[in-house]
Amino acid sequence: IDAGAGRVCVKMYNQGLEAIEVSDNGSGVPLSSRPLMAMKHATSKLRQFDDLYQSNQNAPSGNDNNNTNGDDRSYTACAPTLGFRGEALFCLANLSRSLVVSTRTSDDNVDQQQFGGLGEQFAFNTEGQLLPQSKQRVPRPVGTTVTVHGLFESLPVRRVDLCKRIRGQRIKFMKMMQGYAILCLGTQFNLTDVQSPNKNSNNSKSKSKSKSKKSEVRFATSELSNTFEARTASILGTKFLAGLTRIEI
Repeated sequence: IDAGAGRVCVKMYNQGLEAIEVSDNGSGVPLSSRPLMAMKHATSKLRQFDDLYQSNQNAPSGNDNNNTNGDDRSYTACAPTLGFRGEALFCLANLSRSLVVSTRTSDDNVDQQQFGGLGEQFAFNTEGQLLPQSKQRVPRPVGTTVTVHGLFESLPVRRVDLCKRIRGQRIKFMKMMQGYAILCLGTQFNLTDVQSPNKNSNNSKSKSKSKSKKSEVRFATSELSNTFEARTASILGTKFLAGLTRIEI
């Protein structure tokens, strides 16, 4: 979202136990940032301390002049970003079997002879260090895709606990996704479940029928749902919306 993405797609393979993939059509990761993007504390989006209190450019109109508390930071007492990329990716690299990123920026299109207008894909080790041998050119549009495989496999006890409580964890994840989808009106969200074929099946007929992975869209927002009411109705349903009352502050 901080990269200006107009669309964010999330795919959960085998309920997220096999892999979780997040892709967007944002500006992509610059070439100079890629080697450090999964290192701890290496890619802060803040350049100086005062950035913590810079005005949010997406603030609703009219709020800047309605400060009655004598505080010069009206609607500015929040960071202008949604997080710190390096910390999140470092944790994923440290706790999973593998972390793979593919990205492409508009700069990747400049030198067509060298890169052919392709994006770049690479993987990280458990310390967040980019593996040079994993780098390869891949066809993809401008944007970024992050895929984490085998979450918590490096911690067997946590992995077992995740498998046992996967339904509850998925509910929490769904609620988080719904919150982002409702509040970020400028971004389309898509959440898809991808179910792998049953590996434990001994029936040859069932094996032939389940060769391809089955996908099911859990929710998806469109460009038409560009108001809180429309977005809430598309995510939580019209009955839920009917029980709400708009409050103007």
